Amino acid sequence: GWLEQAVALDPEHARSHLNLGMALQLEQRTAEAITVLQRAVKLDPQQAEAWNNLGFVFAQNDQPQEAMAAYQRGLDLEPGYAVAAQNLSVLLANSGNPQEGEQLLRQLPPEAARKPTVLFYLGEMLRLQGRLEEAQVAYGECLERDPEDAELRLGVGVALMGAGQADQALMVLLPVLAMRPDDSAALVAVGWCLQEMGEAGHATDL
Repeated sequence: GWLEQAVALDPEHARSHLNLGMALQLEQRTAEAITVLQRAVKLDPQQAEAWNNLGFVFAQNDQPQEAMAAYQRGLDLEPGYAVAAQNLSVLLANSGNPQEGEQLLRQLPPEAARKPTVLFYLGEMLRLQGRLEEAQVAYGECLERDPEDAELRLGVGVALMGAGQADQALMVLLPVLAMRPDDSAALVAVGWCLQEMGEAGHATDL
């Protein structure tokens, strides 16, 4: 394809390697993507985006230690790089360290720390530590900052469901159905909420 041609025409151009690496990843050609992105960071070690993308591909390839190191390099280069911080926080949580993930997100510069997606991931880190009230505050701030983001709403609703807060989850999820009436994930999540709430209602009848 033309991305391969761009790399062939200018083999020392880091951006061409970055673009080709992500295209290969989209095609699930993970091993090739890793090779190309490693070349990108070798050509331009100061490119934070390339380190983040290399981390993403390592994570997809089940290499969490390499992924963490790559995300950290991206953050060292660009301390306000919210996406790299979110990605690294997820890996830390997956390896049993959600408190480290929380610290990482809280250390972001204020502008990055207030992004809706960062607030969502902060909520996840708190929820995974069992700090549900604090998590709900973070989720609430996340939705206040971007009430129209259906994906974020769905994420928050499912997280609240997982934490046993079906009634709150329903309030978060219903607007998703207004935005996307045919969204199967939202329909399933709302049905799950209603079922949980119905069972809780029956339990009090006994």
